[in-house]
Amino acid sequence: MVVEEYPPSPQDASSRSNNKAWIIAGIVVVILCLCCLVLAVGGTFLYRAGMLDFMLASSLDPLATPRSGPLTVESGFLPDPFIATTDAGGTRDTTRMDLGAGCVGFTEREPNFALHWRGHDFGSVRLYFVSDTGADTALLISAPDGQWYCNDNASTGGLDPMVDIFDPIDGVYTIWVSGLTQGETSSGTLFITELGFDPQNPYGGYDLRDYDGPPLDLNASPTYGSDSLSGGFSPDPYEVFVTAGGPVDVYMLGLSSGCTGYTETAPSFSLYWSGSTSELNIFFMGDQNEDTTLVINTPDGGWLCNDDSGYSYDPLITIRNPGEGRYDIWVGTYWSDETAPGTLYVTSDPDVNPGSLGGGGGGGSNTGPDLDYSLPSVYGETLLEASFAPDPFTVEIVAGGPVDVWDQHLGDGCTGYASPEPTFSFWWEGNATDLRIYFVPDDEGADTTMIINTVYAEWVCNDDYEPGVYSPLIELDALLPGGRTDIWVGSFWPGESIPGTLYITTGNSHP
Repeated sequence: MVVEEYPPSPQDASSRSNNKAWIIAGIVVVILCLCCLVLAVGGTFLYRAGMLDFMLASSLDPLATPRSGPLTVESGFLPDPFIATTDAGGTRDTTRMDLGAGCVGFTEREPNFALHWRGHDFGSVRLYFVSDTGADTALLISAPDGQWYCNDNASTGGLDPMVDIFDPIDGVYTIWVSGLTQGETSSGTLFITELGFDPQNPYGGYDLRDYDGPPLDLNASPTYGSDSLSGGFSPDPYEVFVTAGGPVDVYMLGLSSGCTGYTETAPSFSLYWSGSTSELNIFFMGDQNEDTTLVINTPDGGWLCNDDSGYSYDPLITIRNPGEGRYDIWVGTYWSDETAPGTLYVTSDPDVNPGSLGGGGGGGSNTGPDLDYSLPSVYGETLLEASFAPDPFTVEIVAGGPVDVWDQHLGDGCTGYASPEPTFSFWWEGNATDLRIYFVPDDEGADTTMIINTVYAEWVCNDDYEPGVYSPLIELDALLPGGRTDIWVGSFWPGESIPGTLYITTGNSHP
């Protein structure tokens, strides 16, 4: 029997082709689903383990909502230190993110804090974290300009981290606190300070939490009124009667270097300034030559303070190129439970001061230039920390200048002739440390003097280190961290310029 074969019809060929296409498509779909499942499961595992961090352009998200909330702090904030609690730690390994030196530990994608900072674009602000349990933690901070600041262990010792930001710019600083063990968290406190405190001494030697006295109240009406002055005001000086003193222990508020004394809660006087002038001198003269102090809150939120101006016990604050706005002024007494009636002066005349008005025994005899710690130092400034190296720190300078120091009435041993500007200045960071400062002239027979305005705004002077040695030496005890010390090196006789070397040391060397 012959079987006749017929070629497949076009309809059959098309059906078979469609079936093959569907089979292939189904296989592709299954493969894609399996790949997605593998990626999802594997990615989830790696993400939870923090192992995908190195693949991400930014594994920490500065724009995410902070876990412990936003913070808003302005330069000159009160109280100092500013504190906030949070938990350190997480699952994401920051070491793999290559953020920079010291950026280590485990944290979460969201920051602990978003710090909104506003203030001066000079000076420094310090942040440190103190764990409640002694856990090893680290700080990671992203600045408004994208720069990273990180630290594991503070230079002052211990396992707590500390970061110094110099010349901070305005903006948002996002802050992470990491732990060194993955998945573990520990509670603790973030500290923010402008006074140089550190994790070993978080409240600066005195615990602000122990102070239960009244604060300074920026919103209170000034006791002796307010007034508006502008450039070229008349009469100059402007005068207002004030009684200094009160219950507020200014030192315990930790406002800034040199802030001390006892004053009222409300400002003594408020000055609204407009216009321009090269400088504004604000000073107080007690009727009985009492020891008084000045505290000023500036329009930008900063704090300015002074105890003794160089005219015995009368305080004076010079504000260069004052900005427009309100200046709240408190006049205090150095000792508690005292009051001191007197006159508060505001002047734009640089020759008007307590000495020119006969205050503090000055008798108006000083007609020449003054020592002025607000001026830039002739030979610059530096930052010194505990255990600095090399020790001694040295700088080549020339002693002498036109200021008759004796006429400044600064205190015992303050004599010689120096420049109006500090010869040299230094900022101190870290633990309180005793320092020895002295000058050695190139010519052994040269007679020189030294004048220092300390971080406490006190004047300390020396002429001869010991009989027969004409070089000066001053020892400073337990410097307050975060403050500036200004040094003048003078010649004993007028009209001399004496080159030599200034030494700063923690040791026992001497001229």
